[in-house]
Amino acid sequence: MKKNTKALDKMLKSLRKMNGMKVEWGFFSDTEYPDPRGEASVAEVAKLVNDGHQNGGAFHGTTTPATPFFDQAVSDKGNHAEMRRTIKRLQRLVLQGKITPEEKMEALGELAVKQLRQSIINFRPRTLSQATLAMREWRGESSIDPLIESGLLLDSVEYQVREV
Repeated sequence: MKKNTKALDKMLKSLRKMNGMKVEWGFFSDTEYPDPRGEASVAEVAKLVNDGHQNGGAFHGTTTPATPFFDQAVSDKGNHAEMRRTIKRLQRLVLQGKITPEEKMEALGELAVKQLRQSIINFRPRTLSQATLAMREWRGESSIDPLIESGLLLDSVEYQVREV
C-alpha cells in the first residue's frame, strides 16, 4: 500500500514557514512632527504620550499625563478575543491551502493596526488641559480628541512581517 502524504507535507511546510515569521506593529517610519521648538519622530511622540512625561520629553517645558492608548489596545479583552478568532480562522485557511502563510501574517498585521487605530480614536479617560487646547489653537488645529490633533499619529500606525 502506498501512502499519499503530499497534503500533509504541504501543511507541515506551511506551519514551519509561519514559525519563522512574526508580526510587529506600531510606529516605524521616520515621519516627524514639525514644531517651532524642534522636531520629534512620531514613534518618540507616541511613546511619550503613551507613557506620559514631565518637563521635557520631545519638547522642553512640556508635561503630558500618561495616555496609554497602546497599552489599552494590547490589553483589551475584546481585541484578544478577535485576534484569537482571526488566528484560528486564518490558520485553517492556510492548512486548507486557500491562503499562504505570508497572507495570514499580513492579515494579522492589518488587524493589529486596526485595533491600535481604534484605541487611538476611542481613548477618552481624560480631558485636554487648557495649555493643550491653547497650543492646538495656536497651531490652527481645532480637535478636542486627546490623541488626534493632526491625524499624523493615527495615520502612522503600521505593521511589518519579519522573519525570526
